[in-house]
Amino acid sequence: MSQFTKSATREIIDDFAKEISERKLTSAKPSKHVINFRNEYIDKFERDIVKVPIDLLRFRKDNGRIASDVLDYEYTHTALKESDIDAQSILRKFLERKDPEKTEILLKNILHSGQRLPAIITSDGFLINGNRRKMVMDRLKVDFPEDERFHYMDVVILPGKGDNGGPPTLLEIEKLENRYQLQSEGKSEYYGFDRALSIRRKIEIGLTLEDQIKDDPQYARATTAEIRRAKREFQKKYLDPLACVDRYLRQFNRRHQYHTISAGLGDREGRWQAFLDYSNSYTTKLPLLNFEWVRALSLACRG
Repeated sequence: MSQFTKSATREIIDDFAKEISERKLTSAKPSKHVINFRNEYIDKFERDIVKVPIDLLRFRKDNGRIASDVLDYEYTHTALKESDIDAQSILRKFLERKDPEKTEILLKNILHSGQRLPAIITSDGFLINGNRRKMVMDRLKVDFPEDERFHYMDVVILPGKGDNGGPPTLLEIEKLENRYQLQSEGKSEYYGFDRALSIRRKIEIGLTLEDQIKDDPQYARATTAEIRRAKREFQKKYLDPLACVDRYLRQFNRRHQYHTISAGLGDREGRWQAFLDYSNSYTTKLPLLNFEWVRALSLACRG
Protein backbone atom coordinates (compact mmCIF):
# COMPACT_ATOMS: atom_id res chain seq x y z
CA MET A 1 0.00 0.00 0.00
CA SER A 2 1.31 3.49 -0.85
CA GLN A 3 2.72 5.57 1.96
CA PHE A 4 1.95 9.29 2.10
CA THR A 5 3.12 12.12 4.27
CA LYS A 6 0.73 14.16 6.38
CA SER A 7 1.36 17.30 4.35
CA ALA A 8 0.96 15.74 0.89
CA THR A 9 -1.62 17.68 -1.12
CA ARG A 10 -4.00 15.81 -3.35
CA GLU A 11 -3.15 16.35 -7.00
CA ILE A 12 -5.84 18.25 -8.91
CA ILE A 13 -6.43 17.43 -12.60
CA ASP A 14 -6.64 20.86 -14.20
CA ASP A 15 -8.77 19.89 -17.22
CA PHE A 16 -11.39 18.23 -15.02
CA ALA A 17 -11.49 21.19 -12.63
CA LYS A 18 -11.82 23.66 -15.50
CA GLU A 19 -14.80 21.82 -17.01
CA ILE A 20 -16.59 21.66 -13.67
CA SER A 21 -16.00 25.38 -13.10
CA GLU A 22 -17.42 26.19 -16.55
CA ARG A 23 -20.46 23.90 -16.42
CA LYS A 24 -21.61 24.11 -12.81
CA LEU A 25 -24.96 25.79 -12.12
CA THR A 26 -25.71 28.02 -9.16
CA SER A 27 -29.41 27.24 -9.06
CA ALA A 28 -29.32 24.67 -6.24
CA LYS A 29 -31.73 25.14 -3.32
CA PRO A 30 -30.77 25.49 -0.57
CA SER A 31 -27.76 27.39 -1.87
CA LYS A 32 -25.46 27.08 1.16
CA HIS A 33 -24.21 24.23 3.35
CA VAL A 34 -21.72 23.85 6.20
CA ILE A 35 -19.46 20.82 5.81
CA ASN A 36 -17.19 19.16 8.35
CA PHE A 37 -13.97 20.21 6.62
CA ARG A 38 -11.01 21.73 8.43
CA ASN A 39 -12.57 24.04 11.09
CA GLU A 40 -15.53 25.02 8.97
CA TYR A 41 -18.16 23.09 10.92
CA ILE A 42 -17.12 24.70 14.20
CA ASP A 43 -16.89 28.15 12.60
CA LYS A 44 -20.22 27.66 10.76
CA PHE A 45 -18.54 28.62 7.50
CA GLU A 46 -20.99 28.18 4.64
CA ARG A 47 -19.97 26.92 1.21
CA ASP A 48 -22.01 27.18 -1.96
CA ILE A 49 -24.10 24.25 -3.11
CA VAL A 50 -23.94 24.00 -6.89
CA LYS A 51 -25.34 21.65 -9.51
CA VAL A 52 -22.73 19.73 -11.49
CA PRO A 53 -23.49 17.48 -14.50
CA ILE A 54 -23.39 13.95 -13.13
CA ASP A 55 -21.16 12.80 -15.99
CA LEU A 56 -18.38 15.06 -14.68
CA LEU A 57 -18.34 13.38 -11.27
CA ARG A 58 -16.06 10.42 -10.65
CA PHE A 59 -15.75 7.65 -8.09
CA ARG A 60 -12.73 7.70 -5.84
CA LYS A 61 -10.79 4.46 -5.44
CA ASP A 62 -9.72 5.29 -1.87
CA ASN A 63 -13.30 4.85 -0.75
CA GLY A 64 -13.39 2.81 2.45
CA ARG A 65 -16.54 0.98 1.39
CA ILE A 66 -14.68 -0.82 -1.42
CA ALA A 67 -11.21 -1.00 0.15
CA SER A 68 -10.88 -4.79 -0.07
CA ASP A 69 -12.03 -4.88 -3.70
CA VAL A 70 -9.57 -2.20 -4.80
CA LEU A 71 -6.59 -3.72 -2.99
CA ASP A 72 -7.38 -7.17 -4.36
CA TYR A 73 -7.81 -5.91 -7.92
CA GLU A 74 -4.66 -3.80 -7.92
CA TYR A 75 -2.57 -6.66 -6.60
CA THR A 76 -3.91 -9.30 -9.00
CA HIS A 77 -4.38 -7.06 -12.07
CA THR A 78 -3.02 -3.52 -12.30
CA ALA A 79 -3.23 -0.16 -10.57
CA LEU A 80 -6.53 1.64 -11.05
CA LYS A 81 -6.15 5.14 -12.46
CA GLU A 82 -9.22 7.03 -11.27
CA SER A 83 -9.28 9.36 -14.27
CA ASP A 84 -9.70 6.48 -16.76
CA ILE A 85 -13.15 5.46 -17.98
CA ASP A 86 -12.33 1.76 -17.58
CA ALA A 87 -11.24 2.27 -13.97
CA GLN A 88 -14.46 4.15 -13.25
CA SER A 89 -16.48 1.22 -14.61
CA ILE A 90 -14.59 -1.18 -12.35
CA LEU A 91 -15.14 1.03 -9.28
CA ARG A 92 -18.84 1.21 -10.16
CA LYS A 93 -19.06 -2.59 -10.20
CA PHE A 94 -17.39 -2.77 -6.78
CA LEU A 95 -19.96 -0.34 -5.38
CA GLU A 96 -22.86 -2.19 -6.98
CA ARG A 97 -21.83 -5.43 -5.28
CA LYS A 98 -21.68 -3.86 -1.81
CA ASP A 99 -24.88 -4.06 0.21
CA PRO A 100 -27.34 -4.27 -2.74
CA GLU A 101 -30.39 -4.23 -0.45
CA LYS A 102 -29.55 -0.82 1.02
CA THR A 103 -28.59 0.44 -2.42
CA GLU A 104 -32.06 -0.47 -3.64
CA ILE A 105 -33.58 1.44 -0.71
CA LEU A 106 -31.44 4.46 -1.57
CA LEU A 107 -32.55 4.25 -5.21
CA LYS A 108 -36.21 4.26 -4.21
CA ASN A 109 -35.69 7.20 -1.84
CA ILE A 110 -33.97 9.29 -4.52
CA LEU A 111 -36.58 8.32 -7.11
CA HIS A 112 -39.32 9.41 -4.72
CA SER A 113 -37.80 12.52 -3.13
CA GLY A 114 -34.70 13.38 -5.12
CA GLN A 115 -31.27 14.08 -3.66
CA ARG A 116 -31.67 15.35 -0.11
CA LEU A 117 -28.13 16.31 0.91
CA PRO A 118 -25.30 17.64 -1.25
CA ALA A 119 -22.35 15.41 -2.06
CA ILE A 120 -18.80 16.61 -1.41
CA ILE A 121 -16.29 16.62 -4.25
CA THR A 122 -12.75 17.74 -4.96
CA SER A 123 -12.43 20.66 -7.34
CA ASP A 124 -11.79 18.20 -10.18
CA GLY A 125 -14.91 16.16 -9.47
CA PHE A 126 -13.85 13.16 -7.37
CA LEU A 127 -16.43 12.21 -4.76
CA ILE A 128 -15.43 12.26 -1.11
CA ASN A 129 -18.99 11.76 0.05
CA GLY A 130 -21.73 10.62 -2.32
CA ASN A 131 -20.27 7.70 -4.30
CA ARG A 132 -23.37 5.53 -3.82
CA ARG A 133 -25.70 8.42 -4.66
CA LYS A 134 -23.78 9.00 -7.89
CA MET A 135 -24.02 5.29 -8.73
CA VAL A 136 -27.78 5.26 -8.10
CA MET A 137 -28.45 8.50 -9.96
CA ASP A 138 -26.48 7.25 -12.96
CA ARG A 139 -28.86 4.30 -13.08
CA LEU A 140 -31.93 6.52 -12.71
CA LYS A 141 -30.69 8.80 -15.47
CA VAL A 142 -30.68 5.82 -17.83
CA ASP A 143 -34.12 4.66 -16.68
CA PHE A 144 -35.67 8.15 -16.73
CA PRO A 145 -33.72 10.16 -19.34
CA GLU A 146 -36.28 12.99 -19.39
CA ASP A 147 -36.11 13.61 -15.64
CA GLU A 148 -33.69 16.51 -15.09
CA ARG A 149 -33.28 15.58 -11.41
CA PHE A 150 -30.91 12.79 -12.42
CA HIS A 151 -28.77 14.81 -14.84
CA TYR A 152 -27.12 16.86 -12.10
CA MET A 153 -25.94 16.30 -8.55
CA ASP A 154 -26.02 18.94 -5.85
CA VAL A 155 -22.48 19.21 -4.53
CA VAL A 156 -20.21 21.24 -2.32
CA ILE A 157 -16.82 21.71 -3.97
CA LEU A 158 -13.67 21.63 -1.86
CA PRO A 159 -11.11 24.39 -2.50
CA GLY A 160 -8.88 24.02 -5.52
CA LYS A 161 -5.76 25.68 -6.80
CA GLY A 162 -5.76 29.38 -6.00
CA ASP A 163 -8.66 29.11 -3.55
CA ASN A 164 -8.40 30.15 0.08
CA GLY A 165 -6.63 27.41 2.04
CA GLY A 166 -5.67 25.55 -1.13
CA PRO A 167 -6.61 22.00 -2.17
CA PRO A 168 -7.10 19.44 0.60
CA THR A 169 -4.26 17.24 1.72
CA LEU A 170 -4.57 13.47 1.56
CA LEU A 171 -4.89 13.46 5.33
CA GLU A 172 -7.73 15.99 5.23
CA ILE A 173 -9.58 13.84 2.71
CA GLU A 174 -9.23 10.82 5.00
CA LYS A 175 -10.60 12.91 7.88
CA LEU A 176 -13.58 13.90 5.74
CA GLU A 177 -14.30 10.28 4.88
CA ASN A 178 -14.00 9.31 8.53
CA ARG A 179 -16.50 12.00 9.50
CA TYR A 180 -19.06 11.36 6.78
CA GLN A 181 -18.79 7.74 5.74
CA LEU A 182 -17.80 5.71 8.77
CA GLN A 183 -20.30 7.27 11.14
CA SER A 184 -23.73 5.65 11.00
CA GLU A 185 -26.54 8.04 10.07
CA GLY A 186 -28.87 5.57 8.41
CA LYS A 187 -26.41 5.11 5.56
CA SER A 188 -25.00 1.88 4.27
CA GLU A 189 -22.67 0.56 6.95
CA TYR A 190 -19.15 -0.26 5.92
CA TYR A 191 -18.63 -3.99 6.04
CA GLY A 192 -16.25 -4.87 8.88
CA PHE A 193 -13.50 -6.09 6.56
CA ASP A 194 -13.55 -2.94 4.43
CA ARG A 195 -13.71 -0.75 7.50
CA ALA A 196 -10.66 -2.50 8.94
CA LEU A 197 -8.72 -1.83 5.75
CA SER A 198 -9.89 1.78 5.70
CA ILE A 199 -8.86 2.32 9.32
CA ARG A 200 -5.42 0.88 8.61
CA ARG A 201 -4.97 3.03 5.49
CA LYS A 202 -5.78 6.14 7.50
CA ILE A 203 -3.22 5.17 10.13
CA GLU A 204 -0.58 4.67 7.42
CA ILE A 205 -1.31 8.11 5.99
CA GLY A 206 -1.01 9.73 9.42
CA LEU A 207 -4.50 9.75 10.94
CA THR A 208 -3.94 7.80 14.15
CA LEU A 209 -6.50 5.41 15.54
CA GLU A 210 -7.02 7.76 18.47
CA ASP A 211 -7.65 10.67 16.09
CA GLN A 212 -10.17 8.61 14.12
CA ILE A 213 -12.03 7.75 17.30
CA LYS A 214 -12.01 11.33 18.60
CA ASP A 215 -13.43 12.48 15.25
CA ASP A 216 -16.57 10.45 15.91
CA PRO A 217 -19.34 12.43 17.71
CA GLN A 218 -20.03 9.27 19.72
CA TYR A 219 -16.82 10.00 21.64
CA ALA A 220 -17.22 13.79 21.82
CA ARG A 221 -17.23 13.82 25.63
CA ALA A 222 -15.19 10.70 26.17
CA THR A 223 -12.65 10.69 28.97
CA THR A 224 -9.05 9.64 28.47
CA ALA A 225 -9.90 6.24 29.94
CA GLU A 226 -12.89 5.86 27.59
CA ILE A 227 -10.74 6.72 24.57
CA ARG A 228 -8.18 4.11 25.62
CA ARG A 229 -10.96 1.55 25.99
CA ALA A 230 -12.33 2.46 22.54
CA LYS A 231 -8.85 2.03 21.05
CA ARG A 232 -8.63 -1.47 22.52
CA GLU A 233 -12.07 -2.30 21.15
CA PHE A 234 -11.19 -1.04 17.65
CA GLN A 235 -7.92 -2.96 17.76
CA LYS A 236 -9.76 -6.12 18.76
CA LYS A 237 -12.66 -5.68 16.32
CA TYR A 238 -10.76 -4.53 13.24
CA LEU A 239 -6.97 -4.40 13.28
CA ASP A 240 -6.18 -7.71 15.02
CA PRO A 241 -8.49 -9.76 12.74
CA LEU A 242 -7.04 -7.94 9.72
CA ALA A 243 -3.55 -8.95 10.83
CA CYS A 244 -4.79 -12.55 10.97
CA VAL A 245 -6.20 -12.25 7.45
CA ASP A 246 -2.90 -10.97 6.08
CA ARG A 247 -0.94 -13.65 7.90
CA TYR A 248 -3.25 -16.33 6.53
CA LEU A 249 -2.99 -15.03 2.96
CA ARG A 250 0.80 -14.87 3.16
CA GLN A 251 0.92 -18.43 4.43
CA PHE A 252 -0.97 -19.63 1.35
CA ASN A 253 0.76 -17.29 -1.11
CA ARG A 254 -2.42 -15.27 -1.63
CA ARG A 255 -1.18 -11.88 -0.50
CA HIS A 256 -3.86 -9.18 -0.97
CA GLN A 257 -6.28 -11.64 -2.59
CA TYR A 258 -9.04 -10.35 -0.36
CA HIS A 259 -11.85 -11.70 -2.53
CA THR A 260 -11.01 -15.14 -1.12
CA ILE A 261 -11.89 -13.89 2.35
CA SER A 262 -15.29 -12.35 1.89
CA ALA A 263 -17.68 -10.75 -0.57
CA GLY A 264 -19.30 -8.32 1.85
CA LEU A 265 -22.31 -7.92 4.11
CA GLY A 266 -24.24 -10.65 2.31
CA ASP A 267 -21.44 -13.20 2.56
CA ARG A 268 -23.15 -16.28 3.94
CA GLU A 269 -19.86 -18.03 4.54
CA GLY A 270 -19.03 -15.62 7.35
CA ARG A 271 -15.36 -15.58 6.40
CA TRP A 272 -14.49 -12.27 8.07
CA GLN A 273 -16.38 -13.46 11.13
CA ALA A 274 -14.20 -16.57 11.19
CA PHE A 275 -11.07 -14.43 11.43
CA LEU A 276 -12.72 -12.19 14.00
CA ASP A 277 -13.58 -15.21 16.13
CA TYR A 278 -10.10 -16.64 15.71
CA SER A 279 -8.47 -13.36 16.65
CA ASN A 280 -10.64 -12.90 19.73
CA SER A 281 -9.94 -16.44 20.91
CA TYR A 282 -6.33 -17.05 20.00
CA THR A 283 -4.39 -13.91 19.11
CA THR A 284 -3.17 -13.34 22.63
CA LYS A 285 -2.25 -17.00 23.07
CA LEU A 286 -0.71 -18.15 19.80
CA PRO A 287 1.59 -16.05 17.61
CA LEU A 288 0.83 -18.15 14.53
CA LEU A 289 -2.22 -19.88 13.14
CA ASN A 290 -2.34 -23.42 14.47
CA PHE A 291 -3.07 -26.36 12.21
CA GLU A 292 -6.76 -26.73 13.05
CA TRP A 293 -7.49 -23.09 12.45
CA VAL A 294 -5.53 -23.09 9.21
CA ARG A 295 -7.59 -26.04 8.04
CA ALA A 296 -10.88 -24.45 9.14
CA LEU A 297 -10.10 -21.10 7.58
CA SER A 298 -8.88 -22.77 4.40
CA LEU A 299 -12.25 -24.49 4.07
CA ALA A 300 -14.05 -21.22 4.80
CA CYS A 301 -12.09 -19.31 2.18
CA ARG A 302 -12.42 -21.74 -0.72
CA GLY A 303 -13.96 -20.32 -3.82
